[in-house]
Amino acid sequence: MSLFPLKMSLPPARRPGRRRSRSGIVARLLTLGWVAICLCGPARAETGELTDSTLLTRPDAEAGPTTVHVAMWLENLHHIDSVAQTFDLNISVSLRWHDPRLAHDRGPAGARYPLDEVWHPRVHFINAVGWLRATLPEEVVVEPDGTVLYGQGFVGKLSERFDLADFPFDRQLLRIHVVSAGTRVEDLRFVPDERVSGPEVQHAAAIAEEVSLPDWAIRRWGAQAVSLVVVPGIEVPGYAFDVEVARASGHYVWKVILPLLMIVIMSWTVFWIDPAYATSQISVATTSVLTLIAYRFSVGAHVPRVPYMTRMDTYLLLCSFLVLLALLQVIVTTSLARTDRAPLARTVDRASRVFFPLAFVVIVIVSFVA
Repeated sequence: MSLFPLKMSLPPARRPGRRRSRSGIVARLLTLGWVAICLCGPARAETGELTDSTLLTRPDAEAGPTTVHVAMWLENLHHIDSVAQTFDLNISVSLRWHDPRLAHDRGPAGARYPLDEVWHPRVHFINAVGWLRATLPEEVVVEPDGTVLYGQGFVGKLSERFDLADFPFDRQLLRIHVVSAGTRVEDLRFVPDERVSGPEVQHAAAIAEEVSLPDWAIRRWGAQAVSLVVVPGIEVPGYAFDVEVARASGHYVWKVILPLLMIVIMSWTVFWIDPAYATSQISVATTSVLTLIAYRFSVGAHVPRVPYMTRMDTYLLLCSFLVLLALLQVIVTTSLARTDRAPLARTVDRASRVFFPLAFVVIVIVSFVA
């Protein structure tokens, strides 16, 4: 099944301070409207009390699976931790289903009941790190025809398996996956809520125009029913809200990649020093190696600690090898100069002036292009 069931024309994430378009403002107002209605319920809803224990069973169980309409509003993404492979979020989830046993004649304002007194899908975030904090009362609002509305806001941390092979030019898929605990796909199915779906809010899923992610950009998103196979033969119904994000690599380009290039270029200056001045050549080459070692320690906090090679790891390793190779070249040319073969040493230096820059170009291609 495709990650995004229908093709969506989605705008890129907005940067802070950018003027919003009229359509974006309309989408935000519409989305905030359905969040307020679904989560807060009617302002004049009456509080009811239910004592019938049969209301805890699934409605119309003999008629087939219960359809639960889902809508999600991602209010904010606070932080993405590439090393821990987690992300923090604020999200509102709205569920709607029909229970004819709760139909009433209290008027359009509806009735409000505690969540634990009626049957509900018992949604659970399967990739939650610890418990997500609920921000609204645990209750449902019932319309006169028996339509049940449940809305809740959640704040917390979710986990996701990241693929950091392309770091720092990587893209990651963040999945917000909820399932109905203790239910099988034969008994329940999740579908997008058509009440809030439309041109601006597709698949009943939406994201705030501005989120707290200075080092990531949201590229696209989508929602679909995704069940969970617990064991072979047992499948739990679920619904997933997928968000694709791209890392803002400018920080690593300016603060890691380019400074390392300067260190590498510094090691090449020995090729313009006459081999007869062995002390100067060895001093510059050794300083370049020591500077590179110190630099590697300083950038260690910026590189994810994963058990496989990323593009950044490849770049750092090959640049280190190139600086070491320059030191070895100096040792060779100084040895030639001391054995009365200075012309040959100068020829090696002239060849190195071409070879080493070309080797660096190959390193960049291997690290970030291939």
